[in-house]
Amino acid sequence: MLRLCTEASELAKYGPLKSYDEQGLEEESEFTPAEARAHALQHSLPDSDSRMNKDPSQRRTGKAPKEDVAAIIEKTVQDAKQLCAKENPELKKQITRAELLEARNTIKGAVMIAFPMNLPDWDPVRIIIEDNEDVSGTQAAADFMDPETCCLWWASKNLLREKKLSDFVGRNEKTKIVAKLAKSGAGAPVREAPLTESQQKDLMAYYYRKQEENKVLVENDDDSYLNAPWADTKSLKKSFTGMGTGINFRPR
Repeated sequence: MLRLCTEASELAKYGPLKSYDEQGLEEESEFTPAEARAHALQHSLPDSDSRMNKDPSQRRTGKAPKEDVAAIIEKTVQDAKQLCAKENPELKKQITRAELLEARNTIKGAVMIAFPMNLPDWDPVRIIIEDNEDVSGTQAAADFMDPETCCLWWASKNLLREKKLSDFVGRNEKTKIVAKLAKSGAGAPVREAPLTESQQKDLMAYYYRKQEENKVLVENDDDSYLNAPWADTKSLKKSFTGMGTGINFRPR
């Protein structure tokens, strides 16, 4: 979903993706004028329904939909990103498959409004929407897990598919566990930190305050107060004998 959001946002800004042998090249250097016009019209919008916005990376054609139509795509992308926000688990907000499919279909509808003649076969937005994406050999492959072979881990235990969940956590229906998905054969996933980032900051601030308080206590654990005039038991006698308080004595 996040890859679809990223590519759809780029589509709204810079138009469809160029074919792989054209990316990074200026069209004028690759085609004759007649071929360039034909290429610009292929899988693009009519001039009345588009605006030119050159892609700095030279990956896209630069023929983007008008701003009002592009805003519709951006709105659907932002809604999908909010649905997949990483803060949702912390807020105890559950996400269903139906909600994800609805968000994908909403982006698909916005793209069809912007590009009624459909996108090129190689455009990633079309590939993802049609579920024809092949992520093997790409960075996205690290985040992709095959639902048929992935493993579920809990408490450093691999929850085997052929067994029941009660074989691992017992038969208490009110038991709640937090499990992690991992690729088959990859071993147990890295354990999460026992404290969240905010809890770690609060804990560090607490120990820093305690450290400063201990420093103050160590400084106050001194007998220098014995030389203070108010602590001298012979101050009254000294006042009568004429001896002032300017003479201090401290044993070493």
